[in-house]
Amino acid sequence: MKIALISVAKDDPSGKGPIGFLPLFDGVIVEHQLLWAVQLGAERIIFLSPSMPGALLQYVDQLKDDGVAAEIVRSAADLMQYATATDEVIFIGDGILPRGEFLDILADNDRELIFVVDNAEQYSDFELIDLNHRWLGVATIQASRLAELADVPDDWDVGSALLRVAVQAGARRESITGTAIANGILAFLQNDDYIAEFEQKRLRNPERVEGNFLSRFLFQPLQNRLIPKLWRMRSSAIYVKVACVGTGLFGVLAAWFGLTGTALILIFLTSVVQDLSQNLTAHRPVSKGRKWLASGALMLATLGLVLIVKNESSLSLLWPNIVVLIIVMASLWLAKFRGKDGVLDLIKPDISLIILLLLCFHLLGLFSVGLNVMALFGMAFLIADQIIVSRAEEKRLVSAD
Repeated sequence: MKIALISVAKDDPSGKGPIGFLPLFDGVIVEHQLLWAVQLGAERIIFLSPSMPGALLQYVDQLKDDGVAAEIVRSAADLMQYATATDEVIFIGDGILPRGEFLDILADNDRELIFVVDNAEQYSDFELIDLNHRWLGVATIQASRLAELADVPDDWDVGSALLRVAVQAGARRESITGTAIANGILAFLQNDDYIAEFEQKRLRNPERVEGNFLSRFLFQPLQNRLIPKLWRMRSSAIYVKVACVGTGLFGVLAAWFGLTGTALILIFLTSVVQDLSQNLTAHRPVSKGRKWLASGALMLATLGLVLIVKNESSLSLLWPNIVVLIIVMASLWLAKFRGKDGVLDLIKPDISLIILLLLCFHLLGLFSVGLNVMALFGMAFLIADQIIVSRAEEKRLVSAD
């Protein structure tokens, strides 16, 4: 069994409590550490905290209510009661936040391992091992080594003691380059200044840029300015979700009363706010309710469009336009799973783009024409994308032969 040992032993220098409970990405640091450990396959979570702060006690109770095997220990002597000699322990130090690349390294690892960086002045925040290396605060060891920590005095740092045990046992050293650290493969978040710098770097250099031209060149730049401020506001994610549902409901209500322009604007805002909500928690490995919010926003947008089509269609065109709307929504759904080649990403249809274009056609008095154009656009995108994917696959097979 894999066990995650997360240290919550050090306090923020400004007196805000444990470093692990400083806010980060609409959550706290320790949440991201835990979720990263779960991705590694950790089945039990142990928090190391000599002081047992109230925030940690409350958090562990919440985890237990959610069915997570979580415990708190005060010292090294208490660790062995939660582990057997055959278990593997993944240690994460205070304020240490690894990135996804560590998953690939650890997935192929079957030995005790410590992550290090070359000893240099710019890495003085990390603990010195010897003249050549500094420890990055992440290690995997066999649980049998924990017995060697049983006699460690309570005033000793368990992470440092664990490191010494791993070094003496000849654990393999995985060296992380300075370039990789500069690019954010790992962060040491000791206080608010470090967190602010890390957040800005993540926004400037996102792991994966997605979306069409509207999202990339309008929504994302605006969100990159807004999201850091929202991260600082308590319960901001809840407010954004309420705004998303609220604009969707008002959009449906406006469509019910025949206010087509107002309804399209509100439905467009619903899609924009939903995208903001998703990006607000995009750095978290798990975001509860994100899928439900996306599905709810899409359902409200669809209901609003059905009412708009009913209002804008004559009796003879009502059912044909409903069929066209179904084609539009189906093409949007299929487009979510297509276009991965990157060639057509900039014109990939999504609900925001479709609603904005329909609004433009409505202002010109050509709503029904716009609806048909959107259907043709969606089908053309899917066909073109399939052709590109098929040709790329043929080239791959030819190269393989």
